[in-house]
Amino acid sequence: MNELEQRLDQLETKAAYQEDTVNQLNAIVIEQQQTIQQLKMVINALQTAVKSHADHIMSPSPSQDETPPHY
Repeated sequence: MNELEQRLDQLETKAAYQEDTVNQLNAIVIEQQQTIQQLKMVINALQTAVKSHADHIMSPSPSQDETPPHY
């Protein structure tokens, strides 16, 4: 092989490795995006639960507002 063919072969090898690396990184990004979506859903559910709990705590219960019947 002459020098030009060797250089071309090296470039093709590097390009193949880079393509593989890009594909691996793409798979990781897709997985991370799915994880982010799942975490967003969990956060939304937790926010709803906390708001519901806070609303329940903050609303006066009937037993606190009414005087007992024996008074």
